[in-house]
Amino acid sequence: MKHYVLDTMKFRLVILVFIALGITANDAFGQPKQEREFSIQKKVLPITVIQFVDKLPKTIKRLRFYKEIDGNKESYEVKFKYQKQHFSCEFSIEGVLEDIEVIEKQKYLSESIKTYFKSNFKKAKLLKIQKQYVNDSKVNPNSFLSSIISSSNTLTINYEIIAEVTENSKRYLREFTFSSNGEFIGFRNVAPSSYGHVLY
Repeated sequence: MKHYVLDTMKFRLVILVFIALGITANDAFGQPKQEREFSIQKKVLPITVIQFVDKLPKTIKRLRFYKEIDGNKESYEVKFKYQKQHFSCEFSIEGVLEDIEVIEKQKYLSESIKTYFKSNFKKAKLLKIQKQYVNDSKVNPNSFLSSIISSSNTLTINYEIIAEVTENSKRYLREFTFSSNGEFIGFRNVAPSSYGHVLY
């Protein structure tokens, strides 16, 4: 029976299953997304990112800083929890805000996204769902964050979903992207070893 399950806590188990089955990243995913992330100190961030951090609400929790390498692209990430939501703010290596991602619950997904997984895969486990707010505005990063917190409906939104799917009796780990209307945009194959860090 086709179904989907939101299961972020079982991500590591998924990786172990792939290893146990002897499936390598190249065998399972073709050209996988190779993403690495390193914890860094605030002082090594670009000055514009430090200024952004200094203006964050005083009540934020779990504030962390990272440098991310995705293929040839390098970027900085500022992660924190605020008002019971997990935020990830990505900046270019020059310190320009690119997007802000917020973890989303499965129950808020549109029916079109749910239907996509039901229709295209025998089984799909949704491991992580994020709303991605693309910074295509000219406002400063803190104002952009404030508009997200206030749930402004004028912002450009994508949905990024990390899912383990079964296709032709094989399991794949993929990052899917959907528009704000729930239209499928595309997917990238993901190397299991690359994604442990994003489950925060």
